[in-house]
Amino acid sequence: MMLQFENLSIRGFGSIGEFDINLNQKGITIIKGANGTGKTTWLSALVWCLYGKNLKGVSEVTTWSRYRNSSYQGTLVTVHWKKGGIIYKLTRCQNYQGQVDGAKGANRILFYKDALPIDDKRKADIQNSINQSLGLSYDLFMSSMMFGQGMKRLIQESNSDQKAIFEEIFSLAYITSAQKIAKEAYQGVYSRYLECENVYNKIYNSLEVTKNNHEKSLEILKEFRENQDAKLKKITKALDLATTELEEIRAKEPPKRDYEKRLKALKEESKQINASIFKIKDQLDNLSFYDLMESMIIDLENKKCGKVLKGLKDIQAKYSQLENHEEQLKSIRETLHSLEKSQLHYKSWLERVESKEENIRWKLFRSNCRPLLPCIIDLTEYRISFSPVE
Repeated sequence: MMLQFENLSIRGFGSIGEFDINLNQKGITIIKGANGTGKTTWLSALVWCLYGKNLKGVSEVTTWSRYRNSSYQGTLVTVHWKKGGIIYKLTRCQNYQGQVDGAKGANRILFYKDALPIDDKRKADIQNSINQSLGLSYDLFMSSMMFGQGMKRLIQESNSDQKAIFEEIFSLAYITSAQKIAKEAYQGVYSRYLECENVYNKIYNSLEVTKNNHEKSLEILKEFRENQDAKLKKITKALDLATTELEEIRAKEPPKRDYEKRLKALKEESKQINASIFKIKDQLDNLSFYDLMESMIIDLENKKCGKVLKGLKDIQAKYSQLENHEEQLKSIRETLHSLEKSQLHYKSWLERVESKEENIRWKLFRSNCRPLLPCIIDLTEYRISFSPVE
C-alpha cells in the first residue's frame, strides 16, 4: 500500500516561525532559499512530528530566539497522510501553550485515524501505532525517504545497521506468519469442505428420492388437472346457487337499520306513555278520598249536583285514560318483544347463510389444493434438506 503525505503545518520549529505546505502536488516541488531559512528544517520538522526526533536523532526542539516573539506559543507540528484508503492526522507538541482540540497543547501527541482519536495513554503506545500505520521505522524512513545534505546514505551505514535495515525491508517474518495463517485457513476450509461433501452426498441421495417423489407428484397433478374442470364447475355452480339464494333471502328480509329504527320509535313512544301514566297516577294519589266525599256531600246538600257529577266524570276519565295507556303500553311491549325476537331470528339466519357460503368456498379451495399437497410436502422437505449447503 502506497504512503502519500498530504499536508504539513509547522509552528515554532528551529528556524521556522510559521510554515504550511501541500505535499501532494503533481510534479517536482523545489524549495529555494538562503542558508538558515529552513529549507532542511521543515524536513526535520516532518521527521520529528512522525517519530519524535529530528533528522539528527534529537528529540528536543530549539526554536531560534528571533522567532520567540510575543506571538510565540511553543512548538506545534501537524502532518496528514493517506495509506490504504485511510486518512491519518498526527499533531506533536513541545511546550505549546495554545489550544489543540479543546485543550492546552503542552507536550501532547494527538493521533487520528479517519478522524477517530487513538486513545492510547502512553506515548510509547501511541508511537507504536504511528509506526504501524506508516509501515516504516525511523531508521528505514531515514534511509529510504530522506536524503538531506550531511546525512548518511544507506551505503555508508555500518554492516550491522545495513543488516537491520535490510531485514526490516525484506523481513521474512511476515512470510512465516502468512504460512501459518494460510495453513490454519486451509485446514479450516478443508474441514468445512469435508463437512459440505458429507452434506452434499446426503442431499444428493435425498434429491434422488425427491425426484422420484416429484415424478409421482407430477402424475398426480396430471390426473388432478384432467378431472379438475368438472369438479370445479360443479362446486362453482353450487356456490352460485347458494349465493343467489342468499341474495334473494336478503332482499326479502327487512334491512337491519329498519329494525333498529322501529325499535327506537317504539321505545320512545313507550317512554312517553309511561310518563303520562306516572302523571295520572300521581294526580290520583294526591286526591284524598275522604276530602272528595266530604266535598261531594257538601255540594249535594247545597244542591250542586252538576258540580258533583262533573267531578265524578273527571275521575272516571282519568281512570279510563290510565287503562288506555296501560293497554297501549302492553301492546308496545308485545310489539317490542316480537321485533327483538324477529331481529334475533334474522341475525341467526344470516349467520347460518354466511357460514354455509364460507363452507362452500372452503370446499372449493380444498378441492383445488388437496391433490397438490404431496407436491408441496415433497418440495418443502427438499428445501429443508438443502438449506445446510446454502
